[in-house]
Amino acid sequence: MVLSEERFHGGKWRVRLDFSSNMNPVAPLNLVDNALRRCVEEKAYLRYPDYTYNGLREALASFYDIDAHSVIPCNGAAEALVLALAALKPRRVLLIVPSYGEWEIRSAAIALGARVESFMMRKGTVSFGFPLDALVEEDCRGDDVVVICNPHNPTGAVIGRDRLLNALGGLECRVIVDEAYAELTPGYPVEMPRDAPGNIVFIRSMTKWMSIPGLRLGFLYTSDRSVMERIDMLRQPWNVNSLAECLALKLLVDNKNELMESIEEARSLVAREGPRLARMLGEIGLNVYASSTCFLLVEKHGVDFAVVNEELVRKHGIAIRPCIGFTGLGKNYARIAVRRRLENQALVNSLARVLEENSRVG
Repeated sequence: MVLSEERFHGGKWRVRLDFSSNMNPVAPLNLVDNALRRCVEEKAYLRYPDYTYNGLREALASFYDIDAHSVIPCNGAAEALVLALAALKPRRVLLIVPSYGEWEIRSAAIALGARVESFMMRKGTVSFGFPLDALVEEDCRGDDVVVICNPHNPTGAVIGRDRLLNALGGLECRVIVDEAYAELTPGYPVEMPRDAPGNIVFIRSMTKWMSIPGLRLGFLYTSDRSVMERIDMLRQPWNVNSLAECLALKLLVDNKNELMESIEEARSLVAREGPRLARMLGEIGLNVYASSTCFLLVEKHGVDFAVVNEELVRKHGIAIRPCIGFTGLGKNYARIAVRRRLENQALVNSLARVLEENSRVG
């Protein structure tokens, strides 16, 4: 079977203001630049990374307060998702949709001979909710795998981690929890849970909160050592490049306090500017769904946001994320990142003009 969906992600446009990818608008780029410069001066790119990544595991474990033996560095969250699925070899994949990485997850499941069953997020008039009760009631067996984003991409919904673990930690099946936006979500734990149930595999991304999409860095974490060993056997020996490894070693060890302060600064911006941006988008006629993280899902009947985005890019040098490829959404949905106040205002001004022009043409 060949998938018919187009593989589509944000961040593909070269624009002056990119609201299509959810990067940290106040990322510690001075720290990143200085550390990366030192890595280049040391010519880290001329040597292979340590394929065991013992130093990187220790650095990640120290930063997130977990056991280094329970961490596997990855080439971003996308690789982590596929590695986890390949190691778990599911009979069924129970996928919460709409969801980040749907194309990759479905492709991996098909390659593994697994069946994919979708569980829709519950849409209300102002927000989306997780279908936890449906998952708990499902006849979930040991060779099934649940995949869930929390904080949820693209709806912005968040469920408390304790509630999530209490609901899914006792299931017989395995659960993959993608926490790529944890650091950019006010109130969500930055640290990982040391006493997490063994059936759960967590995925984190450094790409988003450090705003280093070109370097690709993330990790897997689970307390189940047998699963860890299977994942480690499957990953390529040098899956994290030497510059990303060098950068992480320098930053996570030497600049932990500054990085934590940067995370708090980003959360403060999201808490302050997210509601403000939502209000402004509502004032230009968009239905904005409640979000607890660094992006907003918007909807407007009769509008094709792929067309709107083309006009934004061409005329204003601004990009948003049309919700192409997200199950259950459609052309009248878009995802918009939260950025700094003046940037958000520039987006709203340009978007209002494009929407007005399109309405006149229509």
